[in-house]
Amino acid sequence: PRKKKRHNYASFSVAAVGQKYLYLLLIHRVKGIPIDFTIAAVDFETGKEKYQYLFEDRNSQYSRTLHATEINNQLVVVGNYSDYSKKDFQLDENKGFYKLALDEEGKELQLVYTKWSNFPTLQIDEDGRAEKKFRLRPTQFYFFNDGKVSVLTEKYKPENATIIRALPKTSDFILFSMNKEFGTLSAHVIKKELSKTAATDYLFHQYIKEDNGVAFFYGDYAVSENSNKKNWILGINTIIDGKLTEEKIPI
Repeated sequence: PRKKKRHNYASFSVAAVGQKYLYLLLIHRVKGIPIDFTIAAVDFETGKEKYQYLFEDRNSQYSRTLHATEINNQLVVVGNYSDYSKKDFQLDENKGFYKLALDEEGKELQLVYTKWSNFPTLQIDEDGRAEKKFRLRPTQFYFFNDGKVSVLTEKYKPENATIIRALPKTSDFILFSMNKEFGTLSAHVIKKELSKTAATDYLFHQYIKEDNGVAFFYGDYAVSENSNKKNWILGINTIIDGKLTEEKIPI
């Protein structure tokens, strides 16, 4: 006889690794559909659970992505959010960013939401569209020891489903920087050419200044001002105290 599929089950993933605790994201599913997400802190030495924090369930207002780290004995979680959906976070309805901070007992110290209207210098609609059919897709979240957070996004247009092996299109990066209270510090557009050959132009990053700054790198295929020919460019960007410095090196 054929085995019945398991529709009701629980799973987990590692959300962050701290000095004393391992932070897990527990997912419970009914009929294959996630019904709740819980953050659990597990003590490395004893293997015992320190606390659980209900991150999301069917009564939640929003569906959220999760990017976490431990800073000064606090679990700091940052991500994007959309109106609650059984299908989880929806990039097409991306309402902005949020920040959650939990203490060592799992008590909520901070929960702040931003909206795109908090960045008036940019033309972004309420669902995260920067241009026609382009979405702001999160590329990297940077956590700093002083409590600041920066989020690098990339203008993203999904692939055409009617074209075989079509790749998504990507354009400029937009860097959002927030202070410790998750108030707006700045928003910068990092110009680059429209890319049709890769899912992203982002390469990698390295924290600097005792984890209070970061340098990140990307590749670009740009037109030379002198010859009108396209050349490869290595973009090197640093963020220190929420301030962005850009450098472009022909290669």
